[in-house]
Amino acid sequence: MGKTARTLELLQEEQEPKTPADILIEAEEEDALERKYKHFTKRIRKVLTRLSKRQRQCVELYFLRNMRITDIGKRLSITKQAVDYYLKQAIKNLRKLI
Repeated sequence: MGKTARTLELLQEEQEPKTPADILIEAEEEDALERKYKHFTKRIRKVLTRLSKRQRQCVELYFLRNMRITDIGKRLSITKQAVDYYLKQAIKNLRKLI
């Protein structure tokens, strides 16, 4: 067992049993976080539609699919310098829009 796993196990052993009120508070906090996440995701999707097609493609491949710039260039049949340019322009535009 790793050090981190053992630490987590010890912490769990030390916790007192949860009361119904504790469980309710945790559920409400999780619901609030989920609502914020959904709102944030909706806003990001909306903002991404304001980018050019190439900027959006580069952003999605780079940030969401964790592709390297050279691989994005090959996939989109553009140079890595073009990918870099599209990413920089997309980030610049996203900063203005968010």
